[in-house]
Amino acid sequence: MITAELKLRDMEDQNLELAEQLRSALSACDEARSTLITAESKLRDMEQENLELSHRVCQVADDLLRTKEELHQPSVRRSQAEANSMVLSEVHNLWNSRSWQLLRPLRNFVRKRQGHNKETEPIGLSQTEAIQTIVTIRQSLCWELTAPLRLVYRLLPRGQREAPAKRVALAAAESKLGERERQNAELAEVLQPAHQMGNDRTTYVIGLVGTGRGYIVNLMLQNIGERAKYLRENTNTIRCHPGPTSMIYSGHATIKHVSFAQELPAVTSRILEAVRLGFADLIFVYRHPLDSLLSNWIFWRTYIRDNNTVSRGISLDYKGTDDLCADLEQNFFEFKAFAEGDPDFLQGPRFLSFPEFVEETVLYLQSATLSLRLEDCTIDPLKEFSKIAKVMSVDLDLSRLSLAPPRAELYRYLAVKEKVPRFRNFINGLNAETKAQIEKIGYNL
Repeated sequence: MITAELKLRDMEDQNLELAEQLRSALSACDEARSTLITAESKLRDMEQENLELSHRVCQVADDLLRTKEELHQPSVRRSQAEANSMVLSEVHNLWNSRSWQLLRPLRNFVRKRQGHNKETEPIGLSQTEAIQTIVTIRQSLCWELTAPLRLVYRLLPRGQREAPAKRVALAAAESKLGERERQNAELAEVLQPAHQMGNDRTTYVIGLVGTGRGYIVNLMLQNIGERAKYLRENTNTIRCHPGPTSMIYSGHATIKHVSFAQELPAVTSRILEAVRLGFADLIFVYRHPLDSLLSNWIFWRTYIRDNNTVSRGISLDYKGTDDLCADLEQNFFEFKAFAEGDPDFLQGPRFLSFPEFVEETVLYLQSATLSLRLEDCTIDPLKEFSKIAKVMSVDLDLSRLSLAPPRAELYRYLAVKEKVPRFRNFINGLNAETKAQIEKIGYNL
């Protein structure tokens, strides 16, 4: 009996030891399971990271491939763009030439009798369609009937008909030279990227001709500190970079229409793409289009007649508004030709008509990081400049700044409108779309 009890106790002790061992084994199993779960989680994280790295490598490879293609084929693309621009410019020049305009009323009369609307300048043409349009115009009866006019022009003394054209041609040649320099600079960017301080983004200060962009540039040069040394002011020095830089580029450029003395839409497209990708900012400067129209007419007629490329502004070119109105009244047909984009005004190069100028302004306001009205700068220059500092992330003590307003007179066109009936009729005769666009950008007529 005693022996059986001893054996039973031994068995109980063994069972207790086995139970303890089992608990230890189960605990070890739980720890192993936890470790395994942790390891699996880390493995999944590593796999996800590897997938992301693989995706990035593919993106870098694609970017490198595109960069190589751009480096190997820039001349081809530029040649195609230049060819398209030349063909479209020729269509515009022919369509708005005096030879083609002379018989337009007759053509519209015939079209009306045939049940068609008045003829309108073709836009958005492909290269093939543009060439067909050129051939159609040059082979038309209307073009042949106006041949004597062109012959008379050619019979004029060479000095009378070529001096302005030579100046314009010289300016066009200088523009092409600047374009070549800019292209060379962009290729050099691959070998030596532009400087970047901190988190700076490339800044583009763009304005159409006659909008007061120079005033904004002067404010920046005088008040943004060290960043000012990276500012380049010239249409032909505008460059596009593959990433953010501290550079500031300022000049004239268009989004849709090719125009003399302004960067091509292809350049602006690259600027807008950089803005969309987040490594550049676009500051657009504009003013009332009719004020710009008057300023631009004065500048270009002075440039053509006097070979003077420095615009002093209406305030300095005329003793007062009465003198400007008298000049406009006396030379209104010339002004109207300029406003309509008549190629004969500059004797060759295409420039923006007034409706195109307004349309370009609308397009910029839809795309710019910051839009500045010159009129607002006249009212409170410090407030407007603070917007620039904020966009550029420039650390400035604005309370210490004393900024002069622009010297341009606000809404001068209103006084001219009251004193020159034909100018008032010109405004009233603008097409409905242009009037609506002027109102859309915040101005009245």
